[in-house]
Amino acid sequence: MNMLIDVLPTEVVLSGVRVPVRSNFRVWMQLEELFNDEEVDQNERLLLALNLVYENLDLISDLNEAVQGLLWFYRCGEPVDK
Repeated sequence: MNMLIDVLPTEVVLSGVRVPVRSNFRVWMQLEELFNDEEVDQNERLLLALNLVYENLDLISDLNEAVQGLLWFYRCGEPVDK
């Protein structure tokens, strides 16, 4: 997936439920800044990141899966390099 020329997904499937994702470029630039902000506690950073990316946290039943979905979207669907 190429963020500049491909149509971005608007949702991630978590536990069989389609959860809307904010795909706006500005949101992901904010997320990048949040990831690099060492003044924000790591646990708070995680909660802020989930609130920033997912439109409706009520649809999320598995926090770990939600984080993995966020990272999948962040990597543009690419697998993690070993």
